[in-house]
Amino acid sequence: MPITIKVNFNNSADEILTLNRKNIISNKQEIDTFERLPSGKFLLEIKNNKTPTVALIRTVTQKLREVFVAPGYQLIINVIKTNGQDHFDITGSGAEVDSAFQSFRNEKYTRFISAFEISSPSDRLILFDRVLEDVDQVVQRPVKDYMFFVLMQHAIDSAKTILALNNHHILFHKYLKQIANASLKKNTDLNYSNRLDQLIAEQTGKQAPFFSLSDSTGRAYRVTDYRGKLVYIDLWASWCLPCRLESRYLQKLVSKYNKRDIIFIGIAVGDNTINWKKALKQDRPHWLQLFDRNAVVANAYAVKSVPRYVLISKAGNVIDFNAPPPSQPAKLIALIEKELKTQDN
Repeated sequence: MPITIKVNFNNSADEILTLNRKNIISNKQEIDTFERLPSGKFLLEIKNNKTPTVALIRTVTQKLREVFVAPGYQLIINVIKTNGQDHFDITGSGAEVDSAFQSFRNEKYTRFISAFEISSPSDRLILFDRVLEDVDQVVQRPVKDYMFFVLMQHAIDSAKTILALNNHHILFHKYLKQIANASLKKNTDLNYSNRLDQLIAEQTGKQAPFFSLSDSTGRAYRVTDYRGKLVYIDLWASWCLPCRLESRYLQKLVSKYNKRDIIFIGIAVGDNTINWKKALKQDRPHWLQLFDRNAVVANAYAVKSVPRYVLISKAGNVIDFNAPPPSQPAKLIALIEKELKTQDN
């Protein structure tokens, strides 16, 4: 559906009126030129715009007004000069939408951005949760879609770690399904996945995300307890048949490296305690088994699916965030031997 903007602007005959807007998905700047009607008014119809956006109406010499434009809505703008100042009377189906956006941005969004930039990670989550709840109260659908998208994109772009990204993703995921604009919803998912892949790729050589988890007896173990040893983490779940099948190969690997400087740790993610303990009794793994109770590891280690394997150096740095599985022994053994030899020297 097109966006229609009509402007009644009492200016010189040779003046040109444009609409400067940014595509919020591609970030490309676009300039549309109004058609000057015989009556002296200006008319613009944008037929290829599928997403709401913020745009600036301007002449060659001056900025007139920033407006919120959305597909299917019409703005009629009367520019009235009083004491040399431009005043704007906006009507049409898009007037309420524009008013709702201006109000939310001035009262909620600007304050959120200022506070977010100087806050701690935990406080950022609280602020983000609150502002999403505020957006959820907005009645005008285009404004709600736009603000959900912009805020979710801000959370994605500002995340410096996988844990921060996934903590924000947990908060905004329940609102994502509310976005009616298919393009905005699709691109939010895509942008999250791309940022997650980017952060995963950046993990090599960085400190492995910290965790402190308990075994089936309640004894706690920390990843930092194993500095000085190579650490191979098996991320699995009791309901995952491929995970359970890998354990027979891992059993051989654990036996092979029984007296070497490497520790093997199984971590159950996305599981429940009863089924996990039942699986341990059935499979009887004799290497350390821990339970990811509050999805700490799932979030920090970007566990989108299982099984997955991570190899950590003796210094506690990530060697491979997607290490070879035990069922590929030649590949995995070559990597382990290389790392043991390199770090022994």
